[in-house]
Amino acid sequence: MLLNLNGYDERLVRNQDIELSKRILKQGMSIYLVPSVSCNYYARESYLEIEGNNYRNGYWNLLTVYITRNIESLSMRHFVPLGLVLALLCSFVLGIFWFPSIFAFIAILLIYSVGVLYVSASINDRTTSILHLIWGFFTLHFSYGFGSLVGIFRMDKIGKA
Repeated sequence: MLLNLNGYDERLVRNQDIELSKRILKQGMSIYLVPSVSCNYYARESYLEIEGNNYRNGYWNLLTVYITRNIESLSMRHFVPLGLVLALLCSFVLGIFWFPSIFAFIAILLIYSVGVLYVSASINDRTTSILHLIWGFFTLHFSYGFGSLVGIFRMDKIGKA
C-alpha cells in the first residue's frame, strides 16, 4: 500500500504522517489503530518547549500545502490558529487608524478567552491547575498561528529549495 502511494513525501520536514494519512483515506483505504502497539511519548516539559514545537508545526502548515500543491493535505483545524492570529492582528492594526475596529479586536480576544476558559474547566480533572490548562491553550494556539503566518512569507524560499 505504501509503495502504491509513494510513501512519505520526503520534501516535507513536518506533517509527513498527516499528509500520508490524508492520501490513504482519499484512496478509500482505511487506517487501523492496533491497541497492542504502544510507544513512549515524551511531552514538552515547559511552556517554552510547547511554544517552540507548535511554532514549528504551524510554520510547516501552509508550506505543506504549498509543497504538495494540495489544500487537502491537512484538515481545516490546522488553519484555525492562523485565522485567529490574522483576525487579531488585522483588527488591532486597523484599530490604530480607525478606532471602532479595536472593539472587534476585544470581541475576538474575549470570545477566544471565554472558549478557552470553558474548555479548560470542562477537561480539568483536578490533577493540574486550571491556569496551566488556560496558559497551555494560549501558548499552543498563538505559537501555532504565528508559525503559520511566518510560514506564508517563507513559501517562495522553500519552493526554490
